Amino acid sequence: MAHEARVRRRLAALRAGAALLVVVASVLAGPAAGAGAVTGGAATTDSAPVDLATPVDLADGRARPPAIVRAGDARFEVLSPLLIRLEYSPSGRFEDRPSVNAVDRDLPVPRYRTTVSRGWITIRTRRALLRYRLGSGPFTPDNTTVRFTQEGGTDTVRPAWEWECTFGQVCQSGSATLTGGAALGQGSSGYLSTAGAIGNLLSVGAGATWSVLGAPAGPADLVLRYSTYPLAFHPGAPHTLQLSVDGHTTTIGLVPTALNQWADVTTTVALHSGTNQVGIGCGSVEGCGTNVDTLSVAAAGTPVVGFGPTGPLGGWIRGFDTDTYNETPTCTPGAAPDTCTAGIEPLHTDGLLDRAGWRLLDDTDSAVWTGRGWVHPRTSGGDIEDGYLFVYGHDYTGALRTLAALTGPAPLPPRDVFGVWYSDYTPYSAADIEDTVYPAFTANHVPLDTLSLDTDWKAPDDWNGWEWNPTLFPDPGSFLGWARHRGIDVTLNIHSSIDDNDPAQAAAERIAGHTLAPSSCPAGPCTVWDWSSVPQAESNFSLQQPLERQGVAFWWLDWCCDASVVSMPGLTPDAWIDHLYAQEMDDRGQRGFVLARIGSSNADPEQVYPAGPWSDHTSAIAFTGDAWGTWNTLATEAALAPDEATIGEPYVSDDIGSFLGPPPTMAGADPPDLYDRWVQLGTFQPVLRLHSDDEDRLPWQFPQPVQGITEAFLRLRGSLLPYTYTLADDAHQTGLPMTRPLYLDDPGQAGAYTHPTEYLYGPDMLVAPVTTPGTVADTTVWFPPGRWVDYFTGGTVTGPATVTLAEPLDRMPIFVRAGGIVPEEQPTAGGPADSGPGALDVHVYGGGDSTFTLYDDAGTGTGFRRGQRTETPMATSYRGATDRTLVTVGAARGHYPGEPTRTTYRFDIVDLARPAGVERNGHPLPEQTTNGSVPGWSYDPGSSTVTVDAGAVPADRGVTILVAGAAPVQPAEPGVTAVPAVPSVP
Repeated sequence: MAHEARVRRRLAALRAGAALLVVVASVLAGPAAGAGAVTGGAATTDSAPVDLATPVDLADGRARPPAIVRAGDARFEVLSPLLIRLEYSPSGRFEDRPSVNAVDRDLPVPRYRTTVSRGWITIRTRRALLRYRLGSGPFTPDNTTVRFTQEGGTDTVRPAWEWECTFGQVCQSGSATLTGGAALGQGSSGYLSTAGAIGNLLSVGAGATWSVLGAPAGPADLVLRYSTYPLAFHPGAPHTLQLSVDGHTTTIGLVPTALNQWADVTTTVALHSGTNQVGIGCGSVEGCGTNVDTLSVAAAGTPVVGFGPTGPLGGWIRGFDTDTYNETPTCTPGAAPDTCTAGIEPLHTDGLLDRAGWRLLDDTDSAVWTGRGWVHPRTSGGDIEDGYLFVYGHDYTGALRTLAALTGPAPLPPRDVFGVWYSDYTPYSAADIEDTVYPAFTANHVPLDTLSLDTDWKAPDDWNGWEWNPTLFPDPGSFLGWARHRGIDVTLNIHSSIDDNDPAQAAAERIAGHTLAPSSCPAGPCTVWDWSSVPQAESNFSLQQPLERQGVAFWWLDWCCDASVVSMPGLTPDAWIDHLYAQEMDDRGQRGFVLARIGSSNADPEQVYPAGPWSDHTSAIAFTGDAWGTWNTLATEAALAPDEATIGEPYVSDDIGSFLGPPPTMAGADPPDLYDRWVQLGTFQPVLRLHSDDEDRLPWQFPQPVQGITEAFLRLRGSLLPYTYTLADDAHQTGLPMTRPLYLDDPGQAGAYTHPTEYLYGPDMLVAPVTTPGTVADTTVWFPPGRWVDYFTGGTVTGPATVTLAEPLDRMPIFVRAGGIVPEEQPTAGGPADSGPGALDVHVYGGGDSTFTLYDDAGTGTGFRRGQRTETPMATSYRGATDRTLVTVGAARGHYPGEPTRTTYRFDIVDLARPAGVERNGHPLPEQTTNGSVPGWSYDPGSSTVTVDAGAVPADRGVTILVAGAAPVQPAEPGVTAVPAVPSVP
């Protein structure tokens, strides 16, 4: 199939991404060994296990060992100093194919040691010491431990499997097989399982069964966590569940609980050695009325291990508009609408990082890639456990880099993506956009880079049609050409179904081999797809290709409300669909990505799938759904981008300005200060996408001063493109996020964990969004160690410190680390923001040393993967003994089509006293009124800024600026900001 060939190419691109220069170093072990035999490794001895606290020279002159160590039915693959793969296969048939998550295991093999002593095998890297009791069966908390350094000492943990159920650990609901109508749900609260509680125990036969691995023979304690609810049809009947252990059935009574209150029931069960089937179910209709959360089976009187670490950092949600979030906000009677809070907290599932310093990603159930370039469920009789044990301590950045190496890099979207988007749930016509919407952007000097057309562009049905609405767009090709000529990318909203009245429906059925499923959609009968079928996937893309040829830039997959599915076990639906969309773009010679939800979908969009969110970052810009216009929603979205960094997702797209709520001209509308703070947040986010529901919600709809302030912030977003695009390339290359949680850089600082809405935008820019109302809002900001300079005012703070700042509407807490470098450009007013760095304003923050490598390429296409790119090194240093600040821009490295041959530089060096003199390339510059074209310098005492116009500089030469005799301006006292009264927004 054509699509299989495309997917093969994309898989190859993921495995050999620009950031991942892979060394093929994996050497498979020999034939199957006996239960106690060990093959592979640097050494196999019968000596005492090594102690992690005792230094050992792992680089002992021997050749690097093979990546794989085989110990009977257990297999270990040492992938990095902080990552070891654990596999257990009773048949000895291990899985060597890449999975949908782990696309690249051919990583450079690190130095490590293997020892055997007293029946235990020990594998030691420079970061961790793993021990497993030979011949003891599947990995369990009883037979597997790992030691590693953490906060100056050593920790020993017993890894548990999130999606498996092993003896001695808490097993969550998602690791059970459900029968008889039982289902996972998240309608209750207080459960522990990431997949939700087991409910719908409504009839005899409804139940759940866990395969408990690695059990010894004999009695054991079984603990079940449950919650009861009233028996509406049998009031007063006792609550019971039927318990089955390897076919032996008993009945257990349950003490009733209050609604959403949870209790434990404990009973003794008899087990045989190995794997035991333990099930619970509804034995009688009269006794049901129970939700079940977790189960554990362990030796009597011994503690059990939870199914994951206990200090999660970050995580992900699927969206703000699934059933969990689609509620009217709760308001205090008589209170202003802007004080309302959402009724339910968003679903928040853990990411890779945890304060415990480790995480086991359970990949056992994920599908694998076949030689034909498609995926397939795992072969039965192979691995019963397959997981990736990350042991990173406080090296959170190392963990994220390793995750990207294993799962594949995030894409580098086109430069336009990082400008200003406009999206509105309004039936705009081409004439509306050309004659009203776009002229408003140009008249207010606001850039427009991406235009999202919501669902109304479609016909014959505005939900799931696949033709242009001829009334709104009589000549789609002409409209798309108009947009392209103005540098505007157009993306279309689509839903995964096709109306039965659509003229293209018959052809779609034919391509799918007449296998598409009938369904019911908002407008009536429709047809839906199974995306794990090659012909059905081809059928869907056949509908989009005519639109792509007309000039649609990329797709917005709304994927929330239709019945299309991914039926193949081992696939997370959203991740797989997003992958196919990205592949389709790659096949057209474009940069593959899609604006879409991440995590999971299908009939229950809140269900968490075993395959997890670990490959979503390779394809998707995370669309967070339709957000309410409330302050707490703003705060939640401010924290979401750094949170989702912990699953490797660098691109999060909020509804900037909010989606749900009345328009600015109606009663109960979002207050102007809330809109102001939302646009400020978007200015310093990976994606700024203005999105609303049947209203424009644009700056010029709001009164002054909010109108002028938000217009200025949108222009600032355009100016920041060189900086933002560089951060995107860094995320693509390294796996580090654009919005960095504070604990990545300062894991030893308590304050780095307690301010979730703050983050670093790149290496040196601290962002603390304002999330409270008021024309002047008091905002408490935690500052990491070091000296920080206010981006807007030049005021300074010395950290670590917590400071409350009074922020007027035209300002937000943005601080740059001393020595930090932020290159900016001014976009063409009302036009494309990707005109290239012909003129750069390089903002440098005095009093420190730093480097920044400015990235650029053609802004679109895939030439950057073939080396068509430039990198311009920038550096600053401060010498306190002589009060000299040196700023250097080196010659650009590399080339790409259309690159500028010279750049006009202006340097704003902030937080310095008036200098004694300024030099350019060793030659003194005059102090004068600057005009950008004549080299010279000036000084603004209000903002403590030295401005140097360096003139035009050839790309192959660079420029050096020396500011002499100027010390940094000191704050009044450590930890207190000094804020001059100057205009705030550049």
